[in-house]
Amino acid sequence: MKNIKEYALTPDSNESAYIKYRLELSGTTSAEISGALNVAPAAVCNVIAGRRHSAKIESHIAQVIGFPSWNAMIKSIRTQVA
Repeated sequence: MKNIKEYALTPDSNESAYIKYRLELSGTTSAEISGALNVAPAAVCNVIAGRRHSAKIESHIAQVIGFPSWNAMIKSIRTQVA
């Protein structure tokens, strides 16, 4: 059986705002995430905004917020908003 790669879901503007809010609640800034992962701060902002994808950044953000994966986090946000 072939391994099917799961593609990362892209947050819309409301979901992005919620991710920023949850990061703020956790006491973590995008600058801290960029420093921990050794990536540009703009890269973190672009992932949160849904303009770019990075498995490393997405995974880290999901873990900080308390989810096992980026897609699990996005799906959870979508069910809360719906």
